Amino acid sequence: NHSGALKWCSIMSFKSKCIPSTKDCLGPRVPYPDDGFGTVTSHEQHEQEVQMAQFFNVYRQDPNSKNYVRLLKERHILYCLKGLENLPGITHLDCSRPWLCYWMLQSLDLLGVRLPEKEKDPEWATIYKIRSSHVVDWLKRCFHRSTDENGEVYGGYGGGPGQLAHLAPTYAAVNALCIIGTQEAYESIPRDELLRWLLRLKTSENSFQMHDNGEVDIRAIYTCMSTACLLNIMTPELTSGVSDYLAKCQTFEGGIACEPFDEAHGGYTFCGLAALTLLKGTHQINFPLLMRWITARQKRLEGGFDGRTNKLVDSCYSFWVGATYTFLMAHICNNKAHKEFRDYALLGSLQLLNLADHVDEIEMDVEVDPSEESQAGEICPDGDEAWEELVNTTQRMPGTRGDWFFDEIALQEYTLICCQNSKGGLKDKPEKGADYYHTCYSLSGLEIAQNTHYAFMATDPTVQALKGEALPRKTLTLGDKSNTLVSNNPIFNITRAQVKSALNYFGGRTHI
Repeated sequence: NHSGALKWCSIMSFKSKCIPSTKDCLGPRVPYPDDGFGTVTSHEQHEQEVQMAQFFNVYRQDPNSKNYVRLLKERHILYCLKGLENLPGITHLDCSRPWLCYWMLQSLDLLGVRLPEKEKDPEWATIYKIRSSHVVDWLKRCFHRSTDENGEVYGGYGGGPGQLAHLAPTYAAVNALCIIGTQEAYESIPRDELLRWLLRLKTSENSFQMHDNGEVDIRAIYTCMSTACLLNIMTPELTSGVSDYLAKCQTFEGGIACEPFDEAHGGYTFCGLAALTLLKGTHQINFPLLMRWITARQKRLEGGFDGRTNKLVDSCYSFWVGATYTFLMAHICNNKAHKEFRDYALLGSLQLLNLADHVDEIEMDVEVDPSEESQAGEICPDGDEAWEELVNTTQRMPGTRGDWFFDEIALQEYTLICCQNSKGGLKDKPEKGADYYHTCYSLSGLEIAQNTHYAFMATDPTVQALKGEALPRKTLTLGDKSNTLVSNNPIFNITRAQVKSALNYFGGRTHI
């Protein structure tokens, strides 16, 4: 086959070269090795690498290119506003309408845009008439109520008006209302009815069903725990035994599956570890094994993440996998005998502690070398040799790299160079079209790679008032500083400010 031969020649020609990397922690941008034995999977991978090379070669041939890589904020904002106002017909997503609402609102919030209330008129209001009250009114219509044998009312949000209550759209609807963050939005959530429904969904194995008589998997646990935490309804009856079930979902590879004995997956690993973080049960996971699996998810050429072993890169895993790194680092920070500035910054950004309670313990070392890591004995007080070896083998090379165990600049390059649609929105891969799902999770993953937890600490008024000085660490934003997104909480995937507002409204708290 002539065309096939030409394609194979182009692949082999490309494989003989390396694309130089701007960073050394992953080494040169090299193609995927198939050990001389091609499969359908490896051929698809090679085809994708050839396509990616066309983007990266142009970018890397210009030594100043990193200075003008730009996040197309205005176009992404208009893309989301247009969707909120009037979606085209998408019949296969009819049962995911609260999700669409959440994806657009979260994208806008990360980009620094909040829907106005009725009396406020920003510049774009002459074109788009959508207001926060419109969204609240519509989500109210999605709440599905039932009555039990004792006459008590329970319920959750469905995929649209008149649809069955389901944990997935319930999570999306609650997140959307917390992003809006008005009193009207908060008061529209019937918390007592939600709690009764969540308790009905709990199984004898301490997992949860997605809906009445529905499937049981780890998504249900995460969406339940996230919703309950934000609304301050995490009762002992709801949480008892759940972390034990989650620990059973870790696979021999190290990642977490949707249920015991299934395949490890980036999305399910996020769900499991985020839920364990809320339940304070991360100690039940084999962390060295998980670290080995998660650090294999970043593609050495593309810079983005895949979700499973031997799968293609997908921009949505920028969040699902990227957020998992923050939970890993939080676990390390919590197990240190002596915490440093960077540890408080991370734990504070996840809102696992209140910085004002620890400000006297924060050491202000202005001359911080990002390559310096804590001693293995501090990271693992118990002297776990496997963990010590793991930390030693994942040391970062000298230079400004950020705080996660992955190449943050490479992930930003993949997102900004390969995944932006010129008309607005972000996409899975260059050849795909933009959609709201990938827009939301690409931006959320981009925020993680930018290290914005330092940005919020450096401007936190409480810390500055007590310490009398700004903090030294900065964000790790590729390109112009205008590319920097609003600081996000990866546990819930809504911005820190909106998490704090919800926690304060429903429970009088500022941290989890």
